[in-house]
Amino acid sequence: MKNIYLYLIIFFTCSSVIAQEKPFYENYDWNVKPTYDLQETKDQPMLGLKHKVAIEFAFLEDNSFVEYYLQHKAYLLNSDDKIEEYNKIYLPYSSSSELIANKARVINGNKIIELDENDILTAENEETGDKYKYFALKGVQKGSIVEFFYIVKKYPSYKGVRAFFQDDYDVKNIEFDLYSPENLIFDIKSFNGLKEAQYDENFSDENRNHWSMQAENITALEEEDNSAHNANRKFLIYKLDKNLANNSSGISSYDIVVQNLMPFFYPKETSKKTDKQLEKYINKIGVDKASSNKEKIQKIENFLKTNIFVTDVYNDKLEDLEYIMSESVASNRGITKLYISLFNLLDIKHEIVITSDRTELSFDQSYEATVFLNEFLIYFPEDDLYLDPTEIGSRLGYPPTEVTDNYGLFIKTVKVGSYSSGVGEVKYIDAVTSDKNYDNMHVKASFNKENLNEVNISLKREMFGYYASFVQPYAHLIKKESEKDFVQAMVENLDEGIQVDTYKLENFDSNLYGVKPLRIIVEVNSEAFVEKAGNKYLFNVGGLIGKQTELYQDKERKQALDNGFMRRYDRELIIELPAEMKVANLNDINIDQKFTKDGEELMAFKSRYKLEGNTLTIYCNEHYSINKLPASDYADYRRVINAAADFNKVTLVLEPK
Repeated sequence: MKNIYLYLIIFFTCSSVIAQEKPFYENYDWNVKPTYDLQETKDQPMLGLKHKVAIEFAFLEDNSFVEYYLQHKAYLLNSDDKIEEYNKIYLPYSSSSELIANKARVINGNKIIELDENDILTAENEETGDKYKYFALKGVQKGSIVEFFYIVKKYPSYKGVRAFFQDDYDVKNIEFDLYSPENLIFDIKSFNGLKEAQYDENFSDENRNHWSMQAENITALEEEDNSAHNANRKFLIYKLDKNLANNSSGISSYDIVVQNLMPFFYPKETSKKTDKQLEKYINKIGVDKASSNKEKIQKIENFLKTNIFVTDVYNDKLEDLEYIMSESVASNRGITKLYISLFNLLDIKHEIVITSDRTELSFDQSYEATVFLNEFLIYFPEDDLYLDPTEIGSRLGYPPTEVTDNYGLFIKTVKVGSYSSGVGEVKYIDAVTSDKNYDNMHVKASFNKENLNEVNISLKREMFGYYASFVQPYAHLIKKESEKDFVQAMVENLDEGIQVDTYKLENFDSNLYGVKPLRIIVEVNSEAFVEKAGNKYLFNVGGLIGKQTELYQDKERKQALDNGFMRRYDRELIIELPAEMKVANLNDINIDQKFTKDGEELMAFKSRYKLEGNTLTIYCNEHYSINKLPASDYADYRRVINAAADFNKVTLVLEPK
């Protein structure tokens, strides 16, 4: 569940708060005459010349607690593409914050163009209605330096905030500063090789703390396919850990998260009216109380995901169980609360799990911060299965792929007598294994005796698990007349010119996602696979498995592989060859590419054949039984992936006997 609000209340109470010096930003400015080092920059389309982030937390005279946030950047633009991409400077714009300083300028050699308030424009996102402000830059050309900084006063964020310092271009002069009142102690951790921030023992202001990090340069990290790019960038996370004024510690700890979540999701008491409505709702869903817990969970999930509209909007009503059940609309928190209430009523053991999207931010098992707590799951230990309460395209056993193969915070309810509480523990969320995610094909092909260029194809394709997630969970929303369009699109992967006349869809039912495979059965004719060459025929038998991805690598791989989800493909091709023809190059079918590590086969593509009379049977088996590999193993992954593309090109030469 995204952006769920965690009720963490921290009281900064103390007998007396020493007045602070003026905030750092009041004396902050750029150099009137910039002195950036531009040596060895001509070949780079863009170069970061400065990247500074500074944060100060402060108590004001009225005892309110605020945050000042500064960002200061300068970069050299050396290409038309980069000028087009960076010709605007977007400014923070929010009703809950105040922009108290902003400057921008364009530097062309000795000529400096300073922008003012008249150069700040306001625009609106047509889809969301959100407004934003930006500087419209003037005078930018190849070789220009663009420099800007802004300072925002806002409601403080201190429970775990991430700051990036790496981009897709090289950056010089990196700085980070964090200031806080003397009683507030922060804990800062760097990731992916970024230098650690240090506490400044010699800071001149005895009423404030200061942490800082400096780096001379950080090399670019360009985006690469099949990588967790944002998770791999250099960044740091800061969080408030202690308040010396009241001797509190672990302010951002998961224990506090658990304490604040429990009263909402597991209230000590509910009204009798709500309890009665929950009982009626279970009957409305049609839960058979004699069925297994897994069947009960599936019944509840399928009903809620096809009958209740879930919105990201925050509203008290959308968290009220009675309102949700009567109006069939809920917030993310509200629908999760309904699931939990129904499971409690049916005495189904479960745990809340909160984690992160591993492609954006891998959950750190040792550093506790709420920045990692973005995605909600419900875990059922007896069946070892996960349920995502808000994603309509997910079902029991198939949570979103990006939250698996990752750590998470598991919250279990513990009862001692009449007293119950929550206990949190960081554990691993295992990925769904490859045998539960497959895209299998059974193909029978025969040649038209009157026209050997034409092949009759009987195709049965089975998709299960994540491979059916793009359509099977939404089957209840697809009109009958649109089914053929879906089948047509799937068959066009073989040949764009194929026209489907008759077809059969089996298990095209949202209730069967993760239970039974989606099955597509068609018979078509095509001349796309055979080409006549004199008295011979060239038969692209590899094309019968459909188009395959081919990976190219013209640069050294930098990032680790993130493969999405484990999967497998089992394909059987049965070819009835023309009686008067024989195959000259059967051995071209045989491919055996695999990657083994520590004695375990992690991925493979293997094809082989069997010829009995005029019947040629080809078996293609492909699997990827791991999601993540270091960059040093990427070449092996590419080799296996490309083996499937190589098979796709296999063309048999049919010649007269």
